[in-house]
Amino acid sequence: MTSIPITKPSRRAKLFIKFDRFLNRLLNAIRAVHQGFWLGMMDRKYYNEVIGKVYIDWKSYHADDYNKSGLWPWEADMVERYFSNCKTILIGAAGGGREIISLTERGFQVDGFDCFPEFLDTSKAILSSQNVTSRMLYAEPDHVPEEFGVYDGGIMGWSGYSHISGTQNRVNFLREFHQHIQKGGPLLISFFTLPEDSYQFDLIYLTAKAVRRVRFSREKVERGDILTEMFFHYASHEEVQHEMTQAGFDLTHYSVKMFGHAIGIAA
Repeated sequence: MTSIPITKPSRRAKLFIKFDRFLNRLLNAIRAVHQGFWLGMMDRKYYNEVIGKVYIDWKSYHADDYNKSGLWPWEADMVERYFSNCKTILIGAAGGGREIISLTERGFQVDGFDCFPEFLDTSKAILSSQNVTSRMLYAEPDHVPEEFGVYDGGIMGWSGYSHISGTQNRVNFLREFHQHIQKGGPLLISFFTLPEDSYQFDLIYLTAKAVRRVRFSREKVERGDILTEMFFHYASHEEVQHEMTQAGFDLTHYSVKMFGHAIGIAA
């Protein structure tokens, strides 16, 4: 087999590469400023409105095929490793019921909650069609319904934790969840992970912070907040550790493999 000789790029090829990289950086910077501006212009209330509208429009999240597709491999691994002694599980941000259906098939008794009424309608219809007798309750955004009792373990639906803005709000949410998990019980959360070095996140943060100051807003913006189609907070290992500890959980497992996720044990 003959190899193709590597030739030195021409001046025109070098020029294209240089301008293409410059254009990509420029577009990324413009996108970051755009996101930062709207992050600064909106508060938690508006974030939730945007998130709700997007989830309503995403038909796949309301489809039977998705909600009957089972757990992701990393979710299944966490359930096998940390929930083997559990009989009852509470699911937050339960959406259309994907986790509930899969865990019920594995023999768990599962209940769930979500802050979007449209998801409650979807999940109740799908669960009924599968003869799953789980309770699905409405929750105020970033809160856990008090009506639930105590469960052996808890799971926050896929990436749902990343929709909560503000460190203290996430800590308060975890504390409420803690009240519904027995001592020694596991809680699984999943989240988008913050890159160690990203000028885009820095630019988003600085832009949003400046806009909040101009608005005299009391709500703080955090590095890792992003508004791309909807609000997400990208979390670092240190943040997850801090928030779990403040809420009364011992961080037992942390991984960014396949998707950011962590296990906290109720202390």
